[in-house]
Amino acid sequence: MRIYLVEPDAQGRISGGYLYNQRLAAAGAAISVVSTTLGSLAASLGALELESADWLLLDSLFLEPAAFAAFADVRRTTGCRLGLVLHAFPSFVERADRGDKDGLIDPRPTGSELALVAQLDAVVCPGPYAPRLLRQSGLETPTLVCSPGQMSFGTMPAARSTVLPLRVLTVGNVTRGKGYQDALDALAGCADLEWRWQILGSLAWDPELVAALGRHALAAGIRERIEFLGQRSPQATARYYVESDVFLLASLTENHPLVLLEARAYGLPVVGYRVGGVPDIVAGGGLLASPFDQGELSALLRQVLSDAAERTRLRSIALGAAAEATNWSESATGLCQRLRALGART
Repeated sequence: MRIYLVEPDAQGRISGGYLYNQRLAAAGAAISVVSTTLGSLAASLGALELESADWLLLDSLFLEPAAFAAFADVRRTTGCRLGLVLHAFPSFVERADRGDKDGLIDPRPTGSELALVAQLDAVVCPGPYAPRLLRQSGLETPTLVCSPGQMSFGTMPAARSTVLPLRVLTVGNVTRGKGYQDALDALAGCADLEWRWQILGSLAWDPELVAALGRHALAAGIRERIEFLGQRSPQATARYYVESDVFLLASLTENHPLVLLEARAYGLPVVGYRVGGVPDIVAGGGLLASPFDQGELSALLRQVLSDAAERTRLRSIALGAAAEATNWSESATGLCQRLRALGART
């Protein structure tokens, strides 16, 4: 049995979904990643030598009717199994990118998304949030949780420094859905404290947003305390985790974000919104505000920045949770075993 995980060409951009796909494939000899474009999708799928026992997994970025039709055609002609790696519902991302906070308080997949998922032989999810949503929607498609493996990349300091200014870190491409405006406003509410904010993520997705954030920070009097560092490799990013004191993520929607697993692995207290699968990861290792309550977000950030004992407490909880994580080889092996068993039953 082979597993082919098909994703849109990332064109050099880094995201949690792409990193998950790559690391899972690197850890599993039976798993291959196929990167393609929508225009080349049919040709890329046609080039695969699929057998009836094999699994074809589409990345959730392909969860739309035109792309799905190409996958369904291949299943009909080869007899292979068809599944989905569900990193995010596209409709959730669209709502976040247009700032539809009301539509993200208690989000549900669209009817079109649910109709496509209902046609699958399995859904693979990095965490428990998406399976909960699918169950609430009444779908009976088999759903498997394939947890990410260990997320640290190097050594960690024995203890955090108390040298000021404290270092606040956010890792994520600068898009509207990642809530950078809310994060900036929360930090502006803590302007009397000593901190610096470092942002690691592509600045190319929405240059207008990057410029607007810079103008807003200048008007708030905190521009010189913010660094837009652009996209860095995972290994280079590790240094920033090691040197930071707090992780800030004000995303409007998240499924099972790898950056929070990384923050946890490095013992960083997390401050963010209680949305999607964020509470599943953060648990007691951070402070989460009610969705889109900027005042509460700022108050929680102030609490963490101003209380060294609280940071130490949260760090201990985060590291304890990270120590229980599986490794990527176990995740890949478990996925292969479960898909093989599922294929044998259907």
